[in-house]
Amino acid sequence: RSIGVVIGGSGVTSHIWWRCSRRGCVLAVPSPWACVGTVPLDRTDGPLNQRLDRRQGRPTLQSPVTHSATATATAPSRSPTRATPMGEMESSAKLACWKMVQVICMLGGVSAGNLPTGLPTATTEIAYNGFGYSGTIPTQFGRLTDVSIMDMGRNSLTGIVPTQLGMLTKLQWTSVEGYGLFTSNQLSGSLPTEIGMWTAIISVFDIQMNSFTAQIPTEFGRMSQQDSYFVLTGNSFSGTIPSQLGNFVELESYFRLGDNKITGAMPSELGGLTKISKGFQVYGNKLCDVVPTEVSALSESASSEWSVTTGNSFGTTCGWFDSGDRFPSLGPTDTTAIDRNSNGLTGTIPTEFGVFSKLTLFNVGRNSFTGSLPTQVGRLTAMTDGGPYGFVLANPLTQTIPTQIGSLTALGSELGLDETAFIGDIPSQIGQLTAISEYCKLGASSLTGSIPTQFGSMTSAVDYFTVDTNQMTGTLPSELGRLVNMKQKMYLKYNKLTGTIPTELGQLVQIETWFLLNSNSLSGVIPTQLGKLAMLTSGFSLRSNQLCDDVPTEVQALSSGVDTFLITTSNYIGSECCAVSAKTCAPSPLPTTARPTPLPNPLPTLLPTPLPTTSKPSPSPTMDCADGYAWDGTACAVCDIGKYANYSVGGKYNVSLNVHGCRLCPSGRYNTLTGQGSCTVCAEGKLSYADRSNCGDCPAGTFVYNDQSCEECPSGYYAPTAQVDACLECSA
Repeated sequence: RSIGVVIGGSGVTSHIWWRCSRRGCVLAVPSPWACVGTVPLDRTDGPLNQRLDRRQGRPTLQSPVTHSATATATAPSRSPTRATPMGEMESSAKLACWKMVQVICMLGGVSAGNLPTGLPTATTEIAYNGFGYSGTIPTQFGRLTDVSIMDMGRNSLTGIVPTQLGMLTKLQWTSVEGYGLFTSNQLSGSLPTEIGMWTAIISVFDIQMNSFTAQIPTEFGRMSQQDSYFVLTGNSFSGTIPSQLGNFVELESYFRLGDNKITGAMPSELGGLTKISKGFQVYGNKLCDVVPTEVSALSESASSEWSVTTGNSFGTTCGWFDSGDRFPSLGPTDTTAIDRNSNGLTGTIPTEFGVFSKLTLFNVGRNSFTGSLPTQVGRLTAMTDGGPYGFVLANPLTQTIPTQIGSLTALGSELGLDETAFIGDIPSQIGQLTAISEYCKLGASSLTGSIPTQFGSMTSAVDYFTVDTNQMTGTLPSELGRLVNMKQKMYLKYNKLTGTIPTELGQLVQIETWFLLNSNSLSGVIPTQLGKLAMLTSGFSLRSNQLCDDVPTEVQALSSGVDTFLITTSNYIGSECCAVSAKTCAPSPLPTTARPTPLPNPLPTLLPTPLPTTSKPSPSPTMDCADGYAWDGTACAVCDIGKYANYSVGGKYNVSLNVHGCRLCPSGRYNTLTGQGSCTVCAEGKLSYADRSNCGDCPAGTFVYNDQSCEECPSGYYAPTAQVDACLECSA
């Protein structure tokens, strides 16, 4: 029970508060008096919960002791070192106060009621530990900006912690009685982020045994000067542990988050608490995945009161797998296979997949994942197989391919990165995947830059090496000639590659099907070395480039055994290379002939000189082709997929009547067939591929702008699915 007494002497008047219990009586005297702390009923110098003279510096924490209820209180001994400028007046006042303690305890005191709201703004201490207060914490406490000590532990306070308390930026100590700050009350709700402004706290942030909810504010990481007692035990905190708590690098004892409802993986940043020697406790939560090695390392120096795994779910996958319908439970983190191909999955690929370090099969292909490919996939170093049509194939993923993918050095099959919306350069680190033998697929995206020369290190490749249908530029690396084990499908078509065809590609003598370099801007002569690809039976195409001169006889000889052999179409075959480049061809030397013997002068004649006869001009070859075909110089050639030709209809999307050639379909239109006279309009919310061979989805939150790009919705607008020309306006 508590009671207040007004004492005075020599012009000084002050309020003195006592709280009496079986443990003893608490005397709290505001300035200029010294707060002596809990006085045991049977002795004056016993192990106090806390003894503090605020003129003597920081508190000393000791273990609580329970004393007999029948003992009597005596005054504490005075020490010369605890003297104050008030001298004998203070000493006499204290002695008089202690003589009254027995009477007050016997009377039982009176209820303290609510916390005071009218404390002077010059107040420097709020010390009400164990006073029996109820009600809420006054917002007016936020005006007491000079407060350096605040302890409201072990009362019956309710409600939330006011945000205004964040103004107490001079706060250093939060325990006068032990178990300080807000310990053992009935406070609830989320903690205000403004508490993170208490950056001067040196010791004791103790809010255990309340009903606080929601996530621990990340702003708590700013209170990094604390050296002991960061205690949040026995609440209902949820969410994940903020990685910012790893800033408590000065903490030497007691980091306690036990008995809450915290979920997710433990942040490795907590491994930064290298000074802690005892009391690292996160027991009784819902933590999962694995204990980071950085945190486990702390147990060597903090083995006393170490409690991490008890009451948690370490070793199992985290709750994000079970949230909603996206993922069924995938089992423990030592799972070796995840195959979710064609499951209709949406959203982003979770970064938490990276915890499955023992996976040998990982396949989330042919879903509707958006966003970027997480860098954490680089942790799947045991993966050997991406699965049929697998890895991340055929998802509308954007951004660049992470360089960490080069860590998947055990991968032997199915690096499915095609049919996506990846942009930017191809990481050269992919060249480190030297074990891959089949399905290295990077086609049908929006990749740019040059083909990495490091691809020449992937000498185990046998089937499917595809970089087609992108925006690749630069020259073909001669290093690709090292892929001498290739047997099927080398696709480098539909890019913007320039320069000559490397002679080294003639070393791919084992290739049997589909060697495609068509639809680029390759120039120069065709290397005779390509004639060594004698095992080819189908698919040799160099058409639609800028190749010139004659087809070497060695290469032409392949045509008899290849069912699709395309070279001359849309090239300059038969023309000298200098005639189709910026170079000037050297003139042909004139033939040398013997000088004729002069004839005698003819006799003059009176006959008129006959008029010269002119021969009839030879008819020029016709250039009238059917729609979907174009004149290539010798015949009408069929237009490729994604192109069209139309000579009978004018208009916005058709060539004029006097233009004879295949044109790329306009943005927002496409062709999936060859030989077309018109293009098909993409469905609403879709955008045509760069080669116009098909259309793909723009992600939610965007709109298709002018049939050319996916643009993000501006502020105040939204798009549950991709819109056309503009997003939907948010309602008020």
